Amino acid sequence: MTPELPAYARVALDDGSRWWLAHSSWQETADAAACAIAAPGQLDAEVLLKAATRRLVFTAEGIEAGSSIVVKAFPLDGFRARLKHWKYAPSEAANLAEAARRGVPVPALYGWGERRRAGLVRWNAVLMERITGRTFTELAAAKVDAPAAGSDSAVAVSSSAWLDRSARLLATMFTGGCNHIDLKPGTLLFGANAADDRVIDFQYCSFGDPSVTTFMAQLGHFAYWWDRALNPPEDLVEAWFQVVLDHADIPVEARASAQETFADYRLRVRSIAERLVQ
Repeated sequence: MTPELPAYARVALDDGSRWWLAHSSWQETADAAACAIAAPGQLDAEVLLKAATRRLVFTAEGIEAGSSIVVKAFPLDGFRARLKHWKYAPSEAANLAEAARRGVPVPALYGWGERRRAGLVRWNAVLMERITGRTFTELAAAKVDAPAAGSDSAVAVSSSAWLDRSARLLATMFTGGCNHIDLKPGTLLFGANAADDRVIDFQYCSFGDPSVTTFMAQLGHFAYWWDRALNPPEDLVEAWFQVVLDHADIPVEARASAQETFADYRLRVRSIAERLVQ
């Protein structure tokens, strides 16, 4: 299914940008975000999270209760990108809303906006909750709850709070019928408590009924990047994989074929088009 954008109120700002905001109290934040997107070189280093050809991610202060937010902007410099502007901020906003509706823990969506000139979108952006914590990659690299040499990996996974939490978090992708096509160790964020854990980066995503094959494809993609980033022990990955299957309640009779799909997708990354329909 194609997710729909939530019915947020439309607000036009003086700079020519227009926004769809969850509440009118976000208008001042949207105005500040638009100014920052127009002059990214003026962003302080401590608020800048990412600056790439078609990505600008930074933090800003929200108005409601001093909340901290993340602005994910997409500067659309090429004609082709401008024609397909809906693939950027609107897609991420719609996917975040749909994933949340299906029970996947994701950052709260505060709004999205765009700036047009001569009828073409020059940039669009998403305003979302800022999640504080550490990624799967950071926790694994720091060897948090790491098993001692020669210890049993299955025991290590079951006794590791964050590894078990990662399995529970990933299982929500299955039960929610959510196909996050770029699930990586860096897209799992762990807060102080399990209730604070989130999955991020939803620009590309598809939704349907829960599918073991689709879920295994996502897990294989995740493990591909885990392997390359940290080269984890094989028995640890296998033990973790079994815990994920348990939390997702994958039937015993389906686990042999699930293992095969997982192993296949762990070998190489498919194209975006292939992953959207996996």
